[in-house]
Amino acid sequence: KRKADIIECQDLVDDSDETKQERYFGRIQQAALVKHQHHHIQDTQTGIHVSFGVVRVANIAPCVAAANNLMERFWPDDVDVRIMAYHSQQVLLLRHEQEKHLDSILKRIERDGGQPEALNNPVIRGHLDQSSAKHMLFIVVATPVEEVGRDHDFDWAIVEPSSYRSIIQLAGRVRRHREGGVEHPNIALLQYNWKTLQDGNQPNRNYFCRPGYEEKQRLDTHDLCELIDIEAVAQNVNAIPRIQKPRRLNDRISLVDLEHKVTEMQLANYTGEGPEKLQGYLTEHWYLTALPQALNPFRKSEPTKKVFLMYDPEEEGCVFIEKDEQGYPVDRQNILQIRHHGISNNQEKRLWLKRDYDKLLQQYAAQHDSSKKLISLRYGELTFVHRENQEYEYSDQFGLTAKVES
Repeated sequence: KRKADIIECQDLVDDSDETKQERYFGRIQQAALVKHQHHHIQDTQTGIHVSFGVVRVANIAPCVAAANNLMERFWPDDVDVRIMAYHSQQVLLLRHEQEKHLDSILKRIERDGGQPEALNNPVIRGHLDQSSAKHMLFIVVATPVEEVGRDHDFDWAIVEPSSYRSIIQLAGRVRRHREGGVEHPNIALLQYNWKTLQDGNQPNRNYFCRPGYEEKQRLDTHDLCELIDIEAVAQNVNAIPRIQKPRRLNDRISLVDLEHKVTEMQLANYTGEGPEKLQGYLTEHWYLTALPQALNPFRKSEPTKKVFLMYDPEEEGCVFIEKDEQGYPVDRQNILQIRHHGISNNQEKRLWLKRDYDKLLQQYAAQHDSSKKLISLRYGELTFVHRENQEYEYSDQFGLTAKVES
């Protein structure tokens, strides 16, 4: 069902930062076009060749940057694209609408004639009926939020690697609801992740972390061609290497070796003591307390800030606020340094799902016999890591991201 090939990026290592990013996203675009050619269906009403694909990137900033870039790029004359960015730093109400739409589209239930039910969706139908192109690619550019808990079925995927586990998890979203094998690879793996290229592939640096496992054990190389069995994934991508230790490819530790070693360190150290070791938790008395969770948290992350995009009837617009201890709004727009920004004509034209926060507030207010302000204080939540002196940009379509100085 799933076969993978490599998108070579070795020649990008020594490029300037601006050129490097542009060419990196260009490789993603070319891989998407190739995957679409081999993995698509034909809409019987318009004759358009349609595919649904996902581009998985490791972090939010490059996720939004990649979505923006793909929207602005030149595509072949006979190709139309519809793109969305999908990550966690989005207003709750808007993310709910996005996930509700994706859950309905990516079930891939087929009706008579082999046409997926998704092509009857009003949003998808609207895009197809208004297009004169021969090909249309629907692309989700997502962070690891797509890897866990999402029952989605894509035709193809492009993966920026963080770990072998992430590759397997994302691969599980390709042809998830369908049986039968494929002749051509439907997954493309980038030779280097963006952190490696951005930093110039410096020696003695950890690039497969946050997310990834390299903080526990440094790799000798960050070239995916040397970190995985290319011949094996070209035949089949599955979870067997993560369950059963594979043969060593060479003297270097591979991505799979790294993850087996970390698992052994964390779970199979039978002489381990203390709350940070499983054996210590089992054989000592830590299990009688809540201290192991406090001393060894499941995920060490930076403190987050919870804000709300509140509708202000006096201004007839929305502002970001925090809530005090009693739950009343406190205006922190200037302190938070969040600036609203619009989108370009190209971006608006190529949006997959256009969401309007104000209209959604009106809709929910009518349903709950409430006001737009109260609904926004209930469902307008957004959680993010806030750093002092950092400016942020927000839009309904792309969510919240840290502003990058040009």
